Amino acid sequence: MRGKIGLPPNMTTPVCGALDRENDTLTIVKFSFDPSKIDYVNSMWERQVEPFRGEVINSYNDGPLDDGTIMGPFYELETSSPAANLKHGETMTHVHTTIHFKGEIEILASLVDKILKDYPILYLN
Repeated sequence: MRGKIGLPPNMTTPVCGALDRENDTLTIVKFSFDPSKIDYVNSMWERQVEPFRGEVINSYNDGPLDDGTIMGPFYELETSSPAANLKHGETMTHVHTTIHFKGEIEILASLVDKILKDYPILYLN
């Protein structure tokens, strides 16, 4: 199934994760995040009414289109830097680190508790 869910800046923490029970894999993403920044590019593939009201974190799962085709199969956890109108010579850095753990589901669940203990957790089944 194809789907996408995103979190705006006011609902974001600098770490997120996904537990894949079918493949016994835990994915943790840590990234640079400044909660005072609120402008993020809206990445929807359409003309934008509010182009700087986008999400910091997006989770995307590819799946069949109406005609049965797919781009993947793949799943991603994606992070974005704040939108910036940089002048010539200016720079900005966004650091995104992805870590995959593979193992028994009980051990992976305990890692979730240890790694994400200081962050609110949103569980999606």
